[in-house]
Amino acid sequence: MILLEILFLLAMTYAAVCDWKDRIVYTKTWIAASIISLSIALLKGYSIHKMLAYSLWFCLFLIIMDIVCTIIYKIKDRPFLVNRNLNAVEAVEKAEDNPTQENIDMARGFVFDSGNEKILSSRLDKLQQELNKFISQIELVNRCSEKVALAEISNTGADLYTAGAFLSCSTKSIPKKFRRNFYRRIKKLGLYRKIKELPDKIVDEKCYGIGWGDIKISPAVTLFYGSHGAFIMLLVLILSLLSQRFIKQDDDSIPLVTYMAIGCVIAFFINL
Repeated sequence: MILLEILFLLAMTYAAVCDWKDRIVYTKTWIAASIISLSIALLKGYSIHKMLAYSLWFCLFLIIMDIVCTIIYKIKDRPFLVNRNLNAVEAVEKAEDNPTQENIDMARGFVFDSGNEKILSSRLDKLQQELNKFISQIELVNRCSEKVALAEISNTGADLYTAGAFLSCSTKSIPKKFRRNFYRRIKKLGLYRKIKELPDKIVDEKCYGIGWGDIKISPAVTLFYGSHGAFIMLLVLILSLLSQRFIKQDDDSIPLVTYMAIGCVIAFFINL
């Protein structure tokens, strides 16, 4: 039992470190935490009713909070989104009048997550493919690499969208008989793999509410808390309020999973 509890604490520590570093709770982490927490509950002899009660109360609370936050922010951001749609159209028209790489990239930033994203994106794709015809394969590969690297650093959906679109347009602008060499260069740099992995790490305008990683791992956490869940969560809430006041991590808040992990340590010592 003690070994399982220590293993659970290690899993939560890993989750907290990843969330602090990458702002993401990885799937493998919350699945592992859930399995370990369920195993501990079974060894403790919890009934199904107890397991459901302990694991779901905070999860349901977070889901409700996520829905409320999403509704509030969408209503609040509606005027901004309307202006953004107009700015996106103007940016695309500017890129069509003067199809430089700078204008196309700038337009991509406005088009991302706009109301006419699909239509405007196709117009930009045509401009990009025409522009790429005058660029060598080696230069295209270098530019693809630079845009993917920028998306990795910024962790924003707009930069990921721009990098993915440039990579796709670069491929289409190369004659079919020469694409194999281009694919080989891109694959060697791992750009396709990075493009596929990045969506899980981005922090963009679509993330209005609470992160789903926090929601997914919360049942395992409160099940580990057990009957002391409400008391521990109150301590964690007080600690989080104090920490946010006295501890500053640039302009970002401390991830919720960090506080959940601290609560798990408290639960561990209470149960000793």
